[in-house]
Amino acid sequence: GGQASAAGETSSPDFPTTPGAFDTTFGDNDAFLTKLDTQGAALTYSTFLGGDSSADSIWAITLGADGTVHATGETHSSDFPTTPGAYDRTHNGQGDAFVSALNATGTDLIYSTYLGAGQNDIGYGIVLGPGDTAYVTGVAQSDEFPTTPGAYDETFNGGNNDLFVTRLDAQGGSLVFSTYVGGNDSDDGEAIALDPAGNVYVVGDTNSPNYPTTPGAYARTI
Repeated sequence: GGQASAAGETSSPDFPTTPGAFDTTFGDNDAFLTKLDTQGAALTYSTFLGGDSSADSIWAITLGADGTVHATGETHSSDFPTTPGAYDRTHNGQGDAFVSALNATGTDLIYSTYLGAGQNDIGYGIVLGPGDTAYVTGVAQSDEFPTTPGAYDETFNGGNNDLFVTRLDAQGGSLVFSTYVGGNDSDDGEAIALDPAGNVYVVGDTNSPNYPTTPGAYARTI
């Protein structure tokens, strides 16, 4: 315990990586995952995460059991690393969200999947639920962003983008649920949390005068 993990995007080919890390070769504006020791004096591991064909960014991480790291962000790479059996192994268009889980030693992916459709889709927030299942929120510009039957909102609402809320199974192989939330203008999901009962909380911003609100809520007009 007490180790710090950091993630983001680097344009530096000589960004520090560690021997045996998952990916020590720079691509094109790669994402990175770095863990420091408890004193902040040395790297426990440091790895690139991305493809060679375009830019990749991590926007949020969360820690799982036994030191695993789960990340989400955006990738424009057609060769972003995915894993056998992952939900989506094919780049869908301009920019996809992704969800990736790295093992505790930073040497390999537990799973890694694209999440998106034909326009720009970005993961901005991630939290883990029971069994280290990942819940992700972000921005979906795609009107064919993957949703699941019976989800709250299976249809894109218009404007520039909706926010999305997606839960993956523990292996990253399928969607437990996935839904849009939004109105007829721009809606962003920027952070996500769970309560002990498993209810999902999302915070972000909206420009939609018809963003869905509930009776008795604090503010129901924009």
